[in-house]
Amino acid sequence: MNRALILLLVAANVMVTGAMGMAEDNGGSGVRILAPSDGAVVGDTFELKYELKNAGEGQHAHVYLDGRYIKGFKGTFQKISKGDHEVTVRVATHDHEDLPASDTVRIVVE
Repeated sequence: MNRALILLLVAANVMVTGAMGMAEDNGGSGVRILAPSDGAVVGDTFELKYELKNAGEGQHAHVYLDGRYIKGFKGTFQKISKGDHEVTVRVATHDHEDLPASDTVRIVVE
């Protein structure tokens, strides 16, 4: 692969994920899931850790499991059924509207 193409791909990745590897929206809000990692195998109870950058309209995060919002999420998933799942964290406004900035990992519960 030539050097110009590699530099273009790196620049595109920075634009999509932000300088720190964080998915950001146009207002500067961002989120990155720190744990579990994408593809991790976990038990039926596991902790979710994420980094949130509040800026612009972003005020807090919403957590989703398999596309369903987990109201009042406190940091630990408990008694999750075995199998493949998807965890998504989205930046939300003060009025609880989701912004484009989000991060998703796929996990396997054993």
